[in-house]
Amino acid sequence: MAIPYYYQLEDKNRFIEVKLDKGRSIKGRILASYITPKGDLAEVTSTHKENNFTYCMNRGKYSLEESDFKALTPVPIKYDKKEFVQSDKNLYLPKELFEKLKKHPLEIRCNELKERLRKLKQSNCVNSFDIVDYYNYCGALRLKHSFLKNQIEPYKDYSEEVRQNLIGLISGQISIYETFILLKGIQNASEYESLMKLDKNDFLISIVGFDKVETMKRRAITTSKSNINEVFFNYLIMDWDICQIPGYVIDKSASSVRKLEQSNGDSFLERELKEEISLIKKKVPYYERNKYFI
Repeated sequence: MAIPYYYQLEDKNRFIEVKLDKGRSIKGRILASYITPKGDLAEVTSTHKENNFTYCMNRGKYSLEESDFKALTPVPIKYDKKEFVQSDKNLYLPKELFEKLKKHPLEIRCNELKERLRKLKQSNCVNSFDIVDYYNYCGALRLKHSFLKNQIEPYKDYSEEVRQNLIGLISGQISIYETFILLKGIQNASEYESLMKLDKNDFLISIVGFDKVETMKRRAITTSKSNINEVFFNYLIMDWDICQIPGYVIDKSASSVRKLEQSNGDSFLERELKEEISLIKKKVPYYERNKYFI
């Protein structure tokens, strides 16, 4: 299935604006863009090196390497034991929390994000706090949040493009956490360690399934997908370069990770689409090629 063509990627000088009271606002420049495994566009106001998704990777890695109780450690209590469950020696937990701890912290966070995504898809009203929180964890908008949180007007009219980007940012985080949940089952320690040594963006592309929109090269996307003529048809006819790196798949049944073989476009469909792309680029003027989007 082809990824939709996101026209905004052609503009490298875009900003997100958060509305404040008294007609004021703060702006953050879009510095990095990805296409998530779900095909959504996700853009942040920080670089590819450190952003929402690399933060989620760090959190996922930490959660796998720390025990559940180390990640969510309650204080020992001395209340009516009928309302609590004994979990460890003299440590008693509220029954609700005990049930919650049966799940891994990543699963808990994943479910929270899925609920936020569900609400965002159902509503046309974008919350300004979501923009501050999700557009960037470590850049200008986030730093200003602590100083301006009491001045932000929670609900303002934002464009549909902004709402769709929030959907991309949240769905991308869900994909990362789901990947780390699968990695819990990897039994080969050296195999796991080798994955953790990958460059963060290579991990996002090769393991999670992100596509990275390059910033140092004009109109270029890096992917681990093998069927690039099918997936990036709309971009290839618009003169984008698609760069491939090796991909991996987590084999849950075998509790291992295996490297995917590059197909080199040798399927019948890939060959047919390659010829069609070449023909469109040769015969159709650039400004009319969007008529052939699939």
